[in-house]
Amino acid sequence: MLRLVFWLCLLIMFIPTTKGGTDLSNQQVSTQETFAAAHTIYGDFAQFCVRNPQTCDTGRHYMAQFKEKARTGANMVMAYLEEGKQTADPVGALAANQVENIDTVTTSSVSK
Repeated sequence: MLRLVFWLCLLIMFIPTTKGGTDLSNQQVSTQETFAAAHTIYGDFAQFCVRNPQTCDTGRHYMAQFKEKARTGANMVMAYLEEGKQTADPVGALAANQVENIDTVTTSSVSK
């Protein structure tokens, strides 16, 4: 999550501003300063788990639980879609119900 925020912030720094927006002329930041700041922020984030091991353990447990819930949800959706696919197929539904005496319509082409 922190990496995502970091990369989004880095991406936003490179988006150009419009002329009619806030006056940023007195707040010029060079590309080199931007990369230096990004490097410092990344280094700080990289050491986060060293400084806060309990927080990182909690995050790992949360992400493992989230992954399991996502997998379970995906399996539920797939089962629902497979079930819907079977009942949406009229031939399969008829065969499954073993319906007899099906009315058939015979068509032919019309020639001139």
